[in-house]
Amino acid sequence: HRRIVQLLMDLEEAEQRAMGPGRQKAPSAGLEIVTDLLLVTGRVADPALTDAVRKRLRESFLLFAGSPAVKMTAAPADIFTLGIELVPREMAGVLIDGRGRRLATRQLALKDMEMETVVSGAASLVAALRADIPWSDTVNQRAALGFQLGAPVASEGGVVLFYHKAPPDPPGSVREVNWPDRQPLGTLLEQATRMPVVVENDANAYAAYELWFGTGLEVPRFAIVLIREGVGGSLVVGHQLFDGPMELGNLSVLPEKGRACDCGSIGCLETTGGIHGI
Repeated sequence: HRRIVQLLMDLEEAEQRAMGPGRQKAPSAGLEIVTDLLLVTGRVADPALTDAVRKRLRESFLLFAGSPAVKMTAAPADIFTLGIELVPREMAGVLIDGRGRRLATRQLALKDMEMETVVSGAASLVAALRADIPWSDTVNQRAALGFQLGAPVASEGGVVLFYHKAPPDPPGSVREVNWPDRQPLGTLLEQATRMPVVVENDANAYAAYELWFGTGLEVPRFAIVLIREGVGGSLVVGHQLFDGPMELGNLSVLPEKGRACDCGSIGCLETTGGIHGI
């Protein structure tokens, strides 16, 4: 952190020298942002300023890039993010600008859960969301897609490790979902939408949001439990997402007399605690 501050100070001095004598340059936002970040993360001991800094961070349009307390940038309003969530036989989409303002929402019913249907549905949803704002060629290059689903994901490459949904005793309208393992969903979505894409597990996505904009501004560690079609979980330790498997729904709690789970085990939490299990 000291290196970052020193680098910014050096840049300030260099810019001041380039302007010549007698002219005063206003301090850049970069130094101000890093100073705020050091206060919030406890690297600078000044309790009197901490609450005010936290309040300002929440009210500003700062976006964290990567892990909090590592790097941080201010995003202009003409950078857009499209978010899509996949649940069985349905997608929900949202469009936000660089200041976190929600501009549009869309929903799309899917005729089935085959990979081709999901990818083409996502492309249609992206096109609909993009039509909701006045795009220009420049802005079009400054948009990205975030895609989340209730499955374990290798987010580095956007690979869905497996996605099996066979709810116990399902109602007639719910059909089994059974993708082949290690599906390159991120690559397929990038090809279909021509946008940068991040694919993430839904619980991890929720935890990342809290980490950057909510609970993570107050405490260094917390847990998320997400009860939906199944049961998901995520863990934050030391202001970072836990780097390991957190498939809470596949924890066997009734191994002797429970229902069979789509993961292959008996009596998993998901077979009783998720929406379909209930």
